[in-house]
Amino acid sequence: MLSSLRRSLLTHVFSVVTCLITIGLQPWRQLQSLTLPFTKVVEPIKAAYEHEQFITASINECYAVAQKANDFRTMQLLDWYVKEQGEEEANASDLLKAVELFGGDPKNLYDLDRENAARVFVAPTMPM
Repeated sequence: MLSSLRRSLLTHVFSVVTCLITIGLQPWRQLQSLTLPFTKVVEPIKAAYEHEQFITASINECYAVAQKANDFRTMQLLDWYVKEQGEEEANASDLLKAVELFGGDPKNLYDLDRENAARVFVAPTMPM
């Protein structure tokens, strides 16, 4: 699961960085160490879902700025991200619902992990 997910996320990041460099920007961001004290199995899944909601709101905000500036090139790139992020948020929501349903049962969580590990990475076709 992590390998497929990691490849998908790296592909997304690479496309955004490439787009920003193409239009003459120098993308950077200070990364900070994040430590969250999780005590229940559901907590990191819930945090991931909330993060996906934050990313959705951020993409929507970027789209609104691009639209206001009549930046059609950026809007074209963001069209793909709007669709993709909808899928990511739905996947996170589905996973959260499943973990809440299982309530931490080890066998069910093992089965869920195997199901997610079977996901196959498919490289996206993105506008540039």
